[in-house]
Amino acid sequence: MRSSISRLAYCTFLDGDNEYVLGVLALARSLRVCACTFKLIVCTTPNITEAAAALIAAEPNVELRAVEWLELPPQLIAAADVMANPQFVRNFTKLRLWQLTDLTKVCYVDADTLVLQNIDDIFLAPAFSAALDNMSADERFTPERFQVPSFSLRTPLDEPARSYFNAGVMVLEPSASEFDALVAKLATWQPTRFAEQDLLNAYYVGRWNALPLSYNWGKPSFWLCPELCVFAALKVVHFSGRLKPWMRHYDGSWRVDQVALASPQERAAACGNGGPSDANLTRAVDCWWRAFQTVASAEHARSLCVARAKPALSRIPFVAETVAPKVLYVVHRFHPYPGGSENYVHWLATESADRGWHVTVLAGTNKGDQGAIRVTADVGILASERFDAVIVHGSGCSTQDECLALLAAGRVISPVALLVIQPSDAPAALAGLKHASLIGCSTRGDWAHARAHAVDEARLAQVTHGVDGVGSVGAPGFRKRHGISRTGRLFVSAGGFAPHKRMLELTRVFATVAKPQDTLVLFGYIAHPDGDAYVEQCRAVAGVTVLFDRPRQEVLDALLEADLYVMHSAHEGFGLVLLEAMLNGCAWASHAAAGAALDLCRFGELYANDAQLGALIDGALPLQPMRRATLRQAVLARYTVRTSVDDVHRAFSRLNRDGPFGPPPPRAQPVDDPPLVPAAEAARRRACYATFLHGDAGYFLGVLALKKSLDAAGCELPFFVALTSSVPSAHRALLRAAGCELRPVPMLSIGRAATYGALRKEFVACFTKLEIWRWLDFDVVVFLDCDMVATRSLDHLAALRLPVGDEPVPIAAARDLGDASRRTGFSRVVPGRPYFNAGCMVLRPSLASYESLMRVVDKVPTLSLPYAEQDVLNDFAAVHLVELPISYNCHTDKLDEPTYEAEVDAACGIGAQPAIYHFCGPKPWRTLPLHANPRGAAFKARSAHALETWWVHGKDEVLAIAGE
Repeated sequence: MRSSISRLAYCTFLDGDNEYVLGVLALARSLRVCACTFKLIVCTTPNITEAAAALIAAEPNVELRAVEWLELPPQLIAAADVMANPQFVRNFTKLRLWQLTDLTKVCYVDADTLVLQNIDDIFLAPAFSAALDNMSADERFTPERFQVPSFSLRTPLDEPARSYFNAGVMVLEPSASEFDALVAKLATWQPTRFAEQDLLNAYYVGRWNALPLSYNWGKPSFWLCPELCVFAALKVVHFSGRLKPWMRHYDGSWRVDQVALASPQERAAACGNGGPSDANLTRAVDCWWRAFQTVASAEHARSLCVARAKPALSRIPFVAETVAPKVLYVVHRFHPYPGGSENYVHWLATESADRGWHVTVLAGTNKGDQGAIRVTADVGILASERFDAVIVHGSGCSTQDECLALLAAGRVISPVALLVIQPSDAPAALAGLKHASLIGCSTRGDWAHARAHAVDEARLAQVTHGVDGVGSVGAPGFRKRHGISRTGRLFVSAGGFAPHKRMLELTRVFATVAKPQDTLVLFGYIAHPDGDAYVEQCRAVAGVTVLFDRPRQEVLDALLEADLYVMHSAHEGFGLVLLEAMLNGCAWASHAAAGAALDLCRFGELYANDAQLGALIDGALPLQPMRRATLRQAVLARYTVRTSVDDVHRAFSRLNRDGPFGPPPPRAQPVDDPPLVPAAEAARRRACYATFLHGDAGYFLGVLALKKSLDAAGCELPFFVALTSSVPSAHRALLRAAGCELRPVPMLSIGRAATYGALRKEFVACFTKLEIWRWLDFDVVVFLDCDMVATRSLDHLAALRLPVGDEPVPIAAARDLGDASRRTGFSRVVPGRPYFNAGCMVLRPSLASYESLMRVVDKVPTLSLPYAEQDVLNDFAAVHLVELPISYNCHTDKLDEPTYEAEVDAACGIGAQPAIYHFCGPKPWRTLPLHANPRGAAFKARSAHALETWWVHGKDEVLAIAGE
């Protein structure tokens, strides 16, 4: 039996190193997430690159097999234009599947398919089996019948038109004689639209077995037969057509070049008109991205990081670069408590928003949006909007109870619900637990209520807590009850607080069931004089790996390798870590059947002892340093009377030391203005300001506002606009009227592959900025991005002393986001060398420098450069960087962060304006001025001043364009 099972396999086909590499990765990961037993064999053609092969080989349970091109007859070689897609001519090589005679049966799946459920039973189907091609419903195919997992229906069907199958999913038995017969038929085959699919239909006519449509649900079926679509019953989705999931950008839009090639029906469904078929297609694409981002283990993640470092893999748009999860927090109130201290949900939501997540707070006491956080009191969004995670924090108010009622009724449409229950919750609120993927209880009493009222007792038994939790971990048969094999990994997280003896008790009990590969994480900081002693006693327990006070990545590695996660005792700070694991596709965290427990600590109005104070301090761990400072003030003001001041200071000294979330970023020293050349030399320099414009009407407004701000500041240097042919003539006329000198530049040809390496597709056009190095009629150019505005004259920048020589390229620029260690994003940061922002640069045009840069640009399709020309300049030119103060490139999206604001104060003076505001976040022409903005109260003083400064210069232009 074992040998016969080993001769079954899933197979797919990859032609070279094209975008379908992404499809193969998602397919392999979806098979793994769905616990499919058999390996995936990827048949690759000779033109696959070593880098693409390495990336695929890093996937567990995947085997690469090289196959030779199939020799085609002359009438097919010249027939690519006849086919629906020219690449289909290469698909005849799929016939080599019948040569895999070391296998008894093969399930072939196209590289643009996604497995949604375990499909191992497909191997019970006889050879040759496939599913009918895209069709509509009739009496034979109803929503009930198409779900039935049987393989008895055989063709020919009643209507000959219905006897055509899709070759995206096939069950076949390799055979040398069958291969020879197919090749013989191929020799006389005339060109048709669908290449090998038409050939196979002709060869197997009247003798193929029909799989249920759920085993190959073609994308057109979403709009051709929406009445048959029961999404929960789909097993394999086939993304046939022009628009593949990897072509959808992080903001939900699709690649424009591919949308233009799509059929009208596909274009309408992908772009969405609100119909049910559109929603199901969007859900399917979301599932593809969720599978694509899944990694099997920490070791797998590390191997991917190594593979991604290879040049040809830069086009892979990993989900962290393209998708920001939508998270909904449900809470009684969202505003801070009286006295200014923030509540826990306020911390968690704000931190999530800082990570780039789309955060919505559903609060009973709605006080309006807060910055990037949307706040609403409309409970109906649970049934009308899809979120990646729903966190219900407590119950007892009408908003939370309505949410729990919707959850119990199964009306919450989001695929993941994270339910957190507080100790005062009524038992009735726990009746809907079976609808939540993750469940947490806060006290032993709640644990008893949950067991008494939960419908899904088997899964709820995996939630452990308190003394009961310790008992269940240590009870005989624990691993068997929870499906943990002898080699499975168990991950137990214990908050290091009240009482500490229970933490030690848990460690000792855990040791009775632990295996060498298991991990116990004592996660947190100890705010108790004897805390360190307890930790050392825990570490001394034989047979237990204890992680405490360790880097965050080490904790996440242990978490992602676990088969079951159990949380014991109180711990707020771990909430985001677990939520990140869940959103990143951790199998046990994203599927209710695997079971998991998240226990957020009891949150009350008062913390009366040092242990609870410790929990409060621990809740600040995932927060950025500026909120740690706020927390310190609140804690000291509130708890100095109730607990030892020494304990508080001791706790905070540990908090600011290296720990699970890393040390706080070092405080950057202010940078002084760099030296200038002598006045006589500066007077001889030919200098100008320059910016770059490529088509977008909004950035055209930015250029006009930038020019007006320079004029208002008394700048005397000429202002040049490097523009591409995409700028319309009407805009050119307005630029000339504003006093701009126009200088057309050719678009640098980078290649389509660069689009996948860039963080945003529009960044690719920014490589053309490098053409300014060819402006040899100038000795120095002060380049300014067109989303900037100046507050004072910058003419003196033309007199900066730049390093001698042309290679590496000398540049003067300011650090990006204030400090390289605080950067978000994916650009490389070289230790000991600041990463600069290319929005404001002082440069010396030079053909030698230009040619040096072009040698790097020629490699762009094989480099990972999310920030396009900025990454090229940093990797190549930062060695000779002349660092400008950050006042010359002040990022407005960071101005409200106390840490960054402090750096601006140090560079400019307390409350003083920076020399340049850089709107690298939300663009001012898309944001109403404060006097007309209903959200104006959300802006703090400095960012409000930045916005108003732009509108002073850009108002007339915006009104003029609006009038047109």
